[in-house]
Amino acid sequence: MASDIRARLQKNAAQLKAGGHDASAIEAILEPGGWTLLRSAQGTEGGSTDNLALNIPEPLRDKLRKAAEAKDTTLGTVASDGLRKVAAGEWAPPVPVRAPRGSLKAGGVKRVTLNVWVETEPRQQVEAMLPDLTKEAGRRITLSHTVLSWLREELGVTDD
Repeated sequence: MASDIRARLQKNAAQLKAGGHDASAIEAILEPGGWTLLRSAQGTEGGSTDNLALNIPEPLRDKLRKAAEAKDTTLGTVASDGLRKVAAGEWAPPVPVRAPRGSLKAGGVKRVTLNVWVETEPRQQVEAMLPDLTKEAGRRITLSHTVLSWLREELGVTDD
């Protein structure tokens, strides 16, 4: 997965150089820790990002990652787009469905933490809206539920 992206970037940098073009930006990203240069560029205006930790079943995490990679995007980009839609009133998360008591432990599915870097501004806007979203839904709406629902819908991941 990541090694495939690295190989593609290395190939692209070599092609740019062979054609007499500047490949320094790609080479900087390929350096150890170079990915951190992208963090400030994830926002629409170069805004800051925050980590959002989602505790989800491992198979769901793997499907979300694979779906994002297939669309040549990142989970953070998709999640930030969703938060902007919610903040603009263009999308609302579905009412959460509760799993039967004890079913998460009994199912034997390993749960993992998926860290998603989302833009700070839309995150704060949606966090301020959560009490109203909860009131409208009649059930508690969380930021994690909102982002996970958007990721699943936008990436077409429908089952755990």
